[in-house]
Amino acid sequence: MPGYIYFFFHYLENPDLSATQLNLSLPPLRKCMAHLVCWAFTSVVLMLATNHYIRAVRSIWCICLGFLMLLLLGCAAPDGKPDGKGSFLDLLLVGTSNITDISSWTNTLNNAVTLYGLGRAFHVVEYPQQRSYVIWSRQSFSCSIVCINKIAHYTKTDRDHLSHISWGISDNIYFYVLPQGLGFMGIPQLWSCVYFGLCILLNLNQQLTHLIMMEKALSDIYPNLSRYTRYVLTFFCIFTCIVSSLFLSKDSFLTYKEICYVIANNNEMFNVVVMCILVCWIYGVQRFSDDIHFTTGKETTMFWKICWYCLPIIAMAAHGEIMILQNQENTNTRVLDAILYWILGSPVPIMAIIQIFKFMRKRDLFGVLRAEERFGPPERQERHMRRLFNPRKETKSKRRMQICQHPCIINNHVVELVIKSETGFREQCEEKLMEDYISDEE
Repeated sequence: MPGYIYFFFHYLENPDLSATQLNLSLPPLRKCMAHLVCWAFTSVVLMLATNHYIRAVRSIWCICLGFLMLLLLGCAAPDGKPDGKGSFLDLLLVGTSNITDISSWTNTLNNAVTLYGLGRAFHVVEYPQQRSYVIWSRQSFSCSIVCINKIAHYTKTDRDHLSHISWGISDNIYFYVLPQGLGFMGIPQLWSCVYFGLCILLNLNQQLTHLIMMEKALSDIYPNLSRYTRYVLTFFCIFTCIVSSLFLSKDSFLTYKEICYVIANNNEMFNVVVMCILVCWIYGVQRFSDDIHFTTGKETTMFWKICWYCLPIIAMAAHGEIMILQNQENTNTRVLDAILYWILGSPVPIMAIIQIFKFMRKRDLFGVLRAEERFGPPERQERHMRRLFNPRKETKSKRRMQICQHPCIINNHVVELVIKSETGFREQCEEKLMEDYISDEE
């Protein structure tokens, strides 16, 4: 809300401001009006949440998708100026320098956690039969295209400085670049209203989904108190609205940044680390796998079990590296990067070693590595017969006779007589050789 108030009441009156001159100092009347807007917004949220208007959530999502399509069409079309060369291909102009930058990837972990949480909330309320990230990922991708690529094109932002917009290193750029880029579109007032209306609707929908999830959680944990959930939601909305009055002070931007960026991001990652430790180490991976086996009917593979064992370590390493990157901008993080890469790649070799040993144990291949004092039959006569008997040929002929059931050369009567005569002659020769061998020994 402070960002929208800032744009409409502060930026439009001072269009020549730079990103270093931004502050929010509203007159008393506008502060009161902003406070009334916050209370009205809270009343709408409370009314929708307490009356179980889940249809409103679906309607808001449909409106947001329509706004996004309108913004994409506005960005794809020319800007209406003589030198305008806007086209749909400009939407795909993304710099590739950040792809190999490890700091950019680690900075986006917070966004990934937030995206997963929002997708989960939308999944619970809206479409349980679909994947939880389908609709929200489309909206996030569309917003990224609109806010980063095309607006950066309109504002003549250098490709080397795209990271300041795409990765959120400088929060002030959002208050300067985005309104400027929207102002350069074909119908600037329309695009501004659509963009900020979209932001307000997304904010409203997130609050509704969070309140509905909180209500469901309270009903599941304390079913006897389900009749008091409306009072809990009312108290929560009023309390948050009173706390939001801090954003109307002179230092509201700093307060907003500390609460929404620093504290919220750190708490999100910290909560993920705590949840991973509780589930993977305290509750136990085996019990967790048994629960999945009981629910789905399929046992989890060893790969996922190893990943779950390593998940708390990965989360702690990522959280530590994010904290270092946020507190110290020019820090050498090669050691942490190496540790993080090693932890991310460790489940694969561990799983490979375990599977090799399981394969050897299942097929009793450990005996190959043990030295035997005596190998083969203990009797001398059996050792001599081994020289006259070829098990490969005998087994091959028996299998061929068992498999072949159709009339062919193998099942021919003449061939059978030849085989019988050959077998009898061989047996006679073996008996004669055996008699000669016994006579020689005597």
